[in-house]
Amino acid sequence: MRNPKGFGSIYKMNDRPRRKKYRVVVTIKKYDGFTSVTKRVTIGCYRTKKEAFQALLDYNSKKFVQNSESIKLIDVIRRWEQTHFLTVSERTRKNIISQINKFSSLHHLNIGEIKMSHLQSFFDDLPVSSGTKKSYRSLLNSIFNYALKYEILEKNIISLVDIGLHKKVRHPLTFSKNEIALLWRKKSAENVDIILILIYTGLRINELLNLRKSNVKLKNRYIIAGSKTNYGKDRLIPLHKNILPLIENRIMYSKNYLIEQDNKKIKYAAFRRDFLKLMKFLKFKKHSLHDTRHTFATIINNAGANTTSIKTIIGHSDFKLTEKVYTHKDIIELKKAIDKIKVNE
Repeated sequence: MRNPKGFGSIYKMNDRPRRKKYRVVVTIKKYDGFTSVTKRVTIGCYRTKKEAFQALLDYNSKKFVQNSESIKLIDVIRRWEQTHFLTVSERTRKNIISQINKFSSLHHLNIGEIKMSHLQSFFDDLPVSSGTKKSYRSLLNSIFNYALKYEILEKNIISLVDIGLHKKVRHPLTFSKNEIALLWRKKSAENVDIILILIYTGLRINELLNLRKSNVKLKNRYIIAGSKTNYGKDRLIPLHKNILPLIENRIMYSKNYLIEQDNKKIKYAAFRRDFLKLMKFLKFKKHSLHDTRHTFATIINNAGANTTSIKTIIGHSDFKLTEKVYTHKDIIELKKAIDKIKVNE
């Protein structure tokens, strides 16, 4: 298999007997004012082809790190692919690409800023078996080890991700009408208001935990929140009138983020534990945090909201937007959609 474009070349020199017969050549560009000059440069000669390839790999990796101030996960993946794909079959390459596409929600993150909460939330939300999750984790582990080897990362935390061994594929389970009604009756109990806010906004739990007070526009009845995809990032989400008091109460007792404990942002892992305890206390079905988002999609769809508005609020559509500029008409349409939901407290 040929090396990727711009990766460099290895030549075997047979013109005369020599101890180091494998020459490694790379292409470099030098800029002089407004023009650039391309030169082919030899970076060394080596005894075996394996040694030569390792030298070429080291050269490209060091160049990659030096030229990148903020290295995103997708950048590391592409660099890892260049070398790894040289050693695998075409079929394996296609399988790897398919798996990498599943990580699209993490691609835009700087690899050095990816935390356990990002990874655990990603794996928790995957609607696949534990065996498939194990395969995804193994692939990410290889990519993170590559970053570790070339000093892009200081540590690899992939092995700490809990994939739930022997866990069957779990399909989203919506909160029933009776369960939602009970949540409203218990809204003053600890953390119940958070569950209701999730159910009536469609936010992911990490999106809510990362929501700053400054992005809550109570007067105009919407928030700016979201992450993951380009459509989902910094999206405008209308607020249902019934959850306004819950949000107002949270704002009164928070410092920087809407959801805080002792003036500090709540971590995903800590809230997940509290959520599971709350579900057990309320004697609900075995819900996951992602069920709140699925419940929102279900109830707003059942209420008759238009499909475009639903996708916009959830973060699956750009809703006629240009560079994330919302018009007054956009906001009105989104509010109309959210107000279709009838709440029986």
